[in-house]
Amino acid sequence: AQVQELERRFKQQKYLSAPEREHLATMINLTPTQVKIWF
Repeated sequence: AQVQELERRFKQQKYLSAPEREHLATMINLTPTQVKIWF
């Protein structure tokens, strides 16, 4: 489910700002660093 959410967000926007990254990370129980690797 985490990966699906990341892929879905990535299709919508190729770049996330730091606050967006933190919000997404919190939503799917990852660290912002893990999310950053994706984007």
